[in-house]
Amino acid sequence: MRHPRLAFLIAIVAGTGVMGCAQTSAYADRPATHVAASAGFAYDDFYGELAPYGTWVSVSYGWAWCPLDVYAGWRPYTVGRWAYTDWGWMWLAEDPWGSIPYHYGRWAYDDFYGWVWVPGDVWAPAWVSWRYGSGWVGWAPLPPEATWEVGIGFRYTSGSLDRRIDSNAWCFVPADGFLSRQVRGRVVPPSRNVTLISRTSNVTRYDEVRRMPAERGLGAEVIARAAGRSVPRYSLVDSDSPRLTKRPAIRGRRIEVFRPAVDDRVSRDDRLRAEPPERYRSGPPQRLVERQTAEQRRLQAKWREERAQLEREQARERRQPPRGVSREELRRRHEEERQAQERREEHMRNIYRNRQERFGDGRGRERDKDDRQGRADRGRDRGRGRR
Repeated sequence: MRHPRLAFLIAIVAGTGVMGCAQTSAYADRPATHVAASAGFAYDDFYGELAPYGTWVSVSYGWAWCPLDVYAGWRPYTVGRWAYTDWGWMWLAEDPWGSIPYHYGRWAYDDFYGWVWVPGDVWAPAWVSWRYGSGWVGWAPLPPEATWEVGIGFRYTSGSLDRRIDSNAWCFVPADGFLSRQVRGRVVPPSRNVTLISRTSNVTRYDEVRRMPAERGLGAEVIARAAGRSVPRYSLVDSDSPRLTKRPAIRGRRIEVFRPAVDDRVSRDDRLRAEPPERYRSGPPQRLVERQTAEQRRLQAKWREERAQLEREQARERRQPPRGVSREELRRRHEEERQAQERREEHMRNIYRNRQERFGDGRGRERDKDDRQGRADRGRDRGRGRR
C-alpha cells in the first residue's frame, strides 16, 4: 500500500495540528481523536485505494464508486460483523475495501449500477439507521441526503429517514443473533422487511463527541438482554498506518483504526461534481459488464434461496407464533411477505432487463455524459440564484 503523501501529512498533523484542530495522536496506545489533515488528503486518495475493487461512475448524486466483486443480491453492511466501541456500534468489514466506504460517505441504490458509494469527509463507526423492537434489530445505509455537520449533527429526523430509506435496504436479524461473527447468515430475506418495519421503531441517534459522530441509538444493554450474555466493549485508538485502510487491527479489547480527515474546505457540491482521473472513470468497464451478467445468471438461484428461507422463517412462526399475535394476523403477515417477494423479483427482472439493454447498446457512456451535463446545468442555475 503506497501512501507517501498521506503518511507525510499525518506526521505533520501529529506534530503541529492543522487548520485549528486539536493535535492528533500518532500512537496506537492513545485514545482515538479526530485525525485532522490539510487539503493533501482528498478524494484522490480514495480513488487509488478503491480502484482495484471497483469503478467510479456518474450517478444522480455525482461521482460514486461501484464495487465489482460482490454477490447477487448484495447489500452494504452485510459481509462482516458488529462490535460495540466507545463510539457506538462499529462495522468490522470483511470486504478488503471496507475501511473506507463503511466509515466515510453514504450508500445509494442506482437502478443502473446497483449499490454505489457516495464519498464523504467525516469518519464514523458506521453510517447506518437503526431499528429495534419485538426481538428484532435492523440497520440500513444512511442515504446521501443525511449529511453531518460539525456543531449541528444531522438535519434529518428519524421520521424523515424512514420515508427516505427503501424497505429492501434494511437488514433484519433476530436480536439474539446480532452479535454473530457471521451476521450475514442471520439476516432474513428482504421480503420480510415489509412486516418487520412496522414491528420495530427507529432508534437512530448520533451524538457529537470531540467534533466526531458517535452512535448512541442502539444500546448495548438491549442486545445483552436479547443475547443472554454481556456485550464485549472495545476502545478505538488511532493509528497513522495507512495499511489499516484495508482492515482495522483488533488487539484484545482495542481496535486500531486509520481515519484521517478529508479536507472540508471544499463544498460538498463541488466535491461531487469533481471528476475522478480518467483511468478510474472510463465508462462501464468490462468487469462491470461481467458482474452484471454473472448476477443476472445467479438471480434465479438467489430467489429460490430467499423463498426457501422465507418459508422456513414462516414455518417457525406458525409452530411458535409471536406473543400477542393471532393466527389470523400471522397469516396476513405471511401473505404480505410472500407478495413482497413476488414484487421484488419482478422489479429486479425489470432492472436487469434495462441494464442489459443499456450495456448492450453502448449507452452507458452516453448516460455518464448526460448526467455530467445535467449536474453542470443545475450548478449554473444555483449560481444564478445566489446572484
